[in-house]
Amino acid sequence: MPNPVGRPLLFKTAEELDIKINAYFESCFVDDWEERTLRDENGVPVLDEISDYKVEYLKIKKCIKPPTITGLAVFLDTNRRTLLDYTERDEFVPSLEKAKSFCEDYVNTMSLKGDLNPLMSKMNLTNNYKWSDEKSIKHSGSLIIDPELKKKSDEAIDLFLNRGNGSTVDQRNS
Repeated sequence: MPNPVGRPLLFKTAEELDIKINAYFESCFVDDWEERTLRDENGVPVLDEISDYKVEYLKIKKCIKPPTITGLAVFLDTNRRTLLDYTERDEFVPSLEKAKSFCEDYVNTMSLKGDLNPLMSKMNLTNNYKWSDEKSIKHSGSLIIDPELKKKSDEAIDLFLNRGNGSTVDQRNS
């Protein structure tokens, strides 16, 4: 479907966008090796014949730059706003929603692990992913007031309104 107005689309299909999104996320990580001491069923390190600990090497993905929507936009040679404008085209919505979810999950997970600045994480999740720490309480029904407490409250209000002048006229409703 041709774009009748404005610049030509950067991506002709959602599949093309998916390939480029995946390339961006791959560029955020490198393969690395992690050494781990082998342990027995009781958690005790296993020794080899030379009294060294036995180790195994695990291939892991190491993050070299945090994945962000802005970073994705730069990688795609555009800007964040233009990239998010693609969500107005139905065929690109699943790709961009998946990319946003990946970035959101990264911030959330790394924050929980203590690997990201908490203030920056909160700002990022609030502003970019509509997280909120607002608390609201909804109440339906009537409020039950202790009659004795209401009587004391009314007496205190009357004393204040009458200012000790001996008047018993209810000035609250006048």
